[in-house]
Formats: sequence, structure tokens, C-alpha cells
Amino acid sequence: MQLTRMINARSETVTEKPSFRTAAAKRRALVPANGYYEWQKNPDGSKTPHYLDGQDEEELLGFAGLYEYWPDPTKAEDAEDKWLVTATILTTQAHDALGEIHERTPVIIPKDLQGQWLDPTMTDKDQIQHFLTAVPEPVLIPRVVGKDVGSVRNDGPQLIQPVG
Repeated sequence: MQLTRMINARSETVTEKPSFRTAAAKRRALVPANGYYEWQKNPDGSKTPHYLDGQDEEELLGFAGLYEYWPDPTKAEDAEDKWLVTATILTTQAHDALGEIHERTPVIIPKDLQGQWLDPTMTDKDQIQHFLTAVPEPVLIPRVVGKDVGSVRNDGPQLIQPVG
């Protein structure tokens, strides 16, 4: 089975795209994260990794997400692992300093709006789109980190330490 990897969904069109519109209305989620990495393209073609997190390093960020269930057509109907669960993170246009690093950024739902994002009674696409448009821009702290973040073999708290 070939699954298309749609790890990000554009918040501006999520209620219209067939791949996401049902999940946007019925299966919204919060993806907790301490922060995230982004690579800034340099004029010479190289890329500089940045780690971005909130002003309070102890508080988790809540990325706007969607999830979906998919039946695996190669599995028997009664197979325990017949259903796959996938997730995507919503992105939006980056502004200010973040826009200099990368043109897109995750939609980060502020703590006081997280209950509304998860409210199962909010199913109208216009209401969902209005909510996403009204989410305030996050205040994130970017810092240049080492290139070791570019390999999945590397892990550990040293990867978020600023360099230079």
C-alpha cells in the first residue's frame, strides 16, 4: 500500500482540501512539543538549523493538528492492525523574525484557546477557518543550533543548545 505522506496541512485551505476537510471538522488534536527545528536557507545554498521554542522553556507548545483513520487494504477485515492512525500539523504563513528563517510555521494554539480548538461541537468549516485565522502569532525564541540535528541518529538535549 502506498500512503502519501502529508505531515503538514496549510491552515488557510484545510477546510476546503478533500484530504483534510473531514478531519478539520471532526478530528482535531493538539500535538505537544517543547519546540521545533527549522532550517534557514543561506545565499550560498547551505542551510542553518534553528531551534524555536516559547518564552517559557518549561511550558509545552500546542501545535494544531488533525488525525485520521485509514484502513490498510492489504490486511484482512478482522485484522487487529487493519486501521492506521495518521496525524498532520497545521502550518501558516510566518511573519516577523520567523519569516526570515522559513516562510511557514506551525499553527500554535495558545493555552487559553486549546479547549475551543478541541471542542467537538465546532464542526462548521467557516467557524473553524475563522478560528484558525484569529489565532494570534506565537512569540517564539529562535536560536542557531548545530548541524547534528539533521540526522535522526542523533538525540539528546545537546541538540537544542545554541552554537557560536
